[in-house]
Amino acid sequence: MWLSGQTLTLALDGQVVPGYYQIVGQYLVVVPGPRPTVNVDLRDVPQSEYAFMRSGERIGVIGTVASDRRRLLGRSIIRDAGQEAP
Repeated sequence: MWLSGQTLTLALDGQVVPGYYQIVGQYLVVVPGPRPTVNVDLRDVPQSEYAFMRSGERIGVIGTVASDRRRLLGRSIIRDAGQEAP
């Protein structure tokens, strides 16, 4: 989603939890909630691995969950070979 300083905010793949239900005519419609996100601390990731990333690009992150369980301590970023900078 975005990069600010040494924090990368990612939108996660997977099923979106329903945000709420809405009645449309005689039907109950599920309205999806926001996509879950996770903050990644990039302090230990070489800048060359994320310097040329674009918003919306699909990546994989290798790291460990921080002791506060609120962020991921990144170690490496895996990008599609066709997306990497020259």
